[in-house]
Amino acid sequence: MPRGYPIARIKWHRLVLDEAHTAKSPKAGFTKVCAELASDNRWCATGTPAGGDITDLFGQFCVLNLQPFTDRTFFSVFVRSAYSGSMHTRAVAHLLLYILGRCMIRHTKLQVLGGEEVLKLPPKTEELLPLNLTSAEQQLYMHVYDKAKEVYLSLRAQGPKAVSQNLLKIMSTLLPLRRICSGGSLSYADLRVRQGRRSRRSRKACSNLHRGFLLHLHGEPNPPACYHEVQSLVLQRLYLGVHRELPSKSTPSQLPIVPRKHPVHRVAVHTYQHDPQVAGLQEQASVSDSKLQALLHQLHLMRQTDPTAKALVFSQFVGTIEWLKVKLEEQGFGYRTISGSMSLQQRSKAKEAFQKDPPTTVFLLSMRSGAVGINLTSANYVFVLEPALNPGLEEQAVGRAWRMGQQRPVTVKKLYVKGSVEERIMDMVQHRQTGSNSQSGASAAGSSAIATAGHTQVKAQDIAGSMKADKQNLRMEELDLLFQTPAFV
Repeated sequence: MPRGYPIARIKWHRLVLDEAHTAKSPKAGFTKVCAELASDNRWCATGTPAGGDITDLFGQFCVLNLQPFTDRTFFSVFVRSAYSGSMHTRAVAHLLLYILGRCMIRHTKLQVLGGEEVLKLPPKTEELLPLNLTSAEQQLYMHVYDKAKEVYLSLRAQGPKAVSQNLLKIMSTLLPLRRICSGGSLSYADLRVRQGRRSRRSRKACSNLHRGFLLHLHGEPNPPACYHEVQSLVLQRLYLGVHRELPSKSTPSQLPIVPRKHPVHRVAVHTYQHDPQVAGLQEQASVSDSKLQALLHQLHLMRQTDPTAKALVFSQFVGTIEWLKVKLEEQGFGYRTISGSMSLQQRSKAKEAFQKDPPTTVFLLSMRSGAVGINLTSANYVFVLEPALNPGLEEQAVGRAWRMGQQRPVTVKKLYVKGSVEERIMDMVQHRQTGSNSQSGASAAGSSAIATAGHTQVKAQDIAGSMKADKQNLRMEELDLLFQTPAFV
């Protein structure tokens, strides 16, 4: 930040960074500005200091100027390695817990100070709503599940290391299943289970649809270097999307090159992997709406019970939110929403309209972008359409309504499909939270170690040892749970 800015010339008494978990990367301009401001005291306030990985703390340490943890190499060696299974795990875990025990204070909504509750909130009621898929939806789900499990089992057979190295790929195979459960219009892309990535050489060979490809329009075999079969119809549609007529066979030297970043390019390249069985099942269940119809029923009950009630609806999928936009309008529900393409001014207008406009009764929000940093206390109902792998996201979503300023009791309803991957996710999260495995026990011990600084040494070693020994086994155990055979009733 240029030193000429007035804000940079002031030495502040206290710097307070709200929603500090957004400062994950010290390379981001936002984090750099906060770290460069001069102040005598520096605070970071957040409900999730480390959401998915311990490295989330690095940017916050930089804002706090918590040296030497602001050095990337030092942080990697003496903090990150505590959770990477390295040889330094035991000593480093002790160091991290020691530091957190002296710079972190955890406040809760049920905190008591001087015999009285610090924050008095109206009651909150939580309810689980189990649902069943239709027979067509179940058939589609099972076909996609078989493909997803085939990918997982092939990697599992190679051992824990292969699973650890391909964790993102494995989890991505569950997305089509979660998408079916969530609901909305389902495209072939939504249901496709990717078998794996092509080699770098193959991807490079497919990066341009050049003259040889266009010659193939006229039936002359000229396969690309990657040996992927390219159908004439695909090329015709691609070319006509750019030009008004097909090129002449007699003038191949004048055939233009289709730009590398043409938006239809990837569709053309992947068409050869089309799965007819998925396509047929997708036509039978082109809209998975069992859960969303249940949501609409709940919204009607809400309006009948209390005409002034307002609801927040959280989903992790854009397709689900888009489907709801149409149906809510058809059934007479005024709604507002926030998307990543909206400006700050548009977002503020949407929030203000929901808070102050009585006919606007529903706010559609993304679980990740809409669950953080928004005060929507005019809502007294919260609907969570999918269980989250990170329970902190659900807590933050509910916290948009159940927070300081809320005057009415809050009702939270979580919808899930029985016997599906959604129920398995809930089981896994519950196991972690109740300490039924060593990882949960390690987390609980970690909290205790932070709370009682005088006894951190022994407990830190116990934590590090269990995490190092059980990390891969726990990951396999949890993945086995997620890929269990569906048990639809």
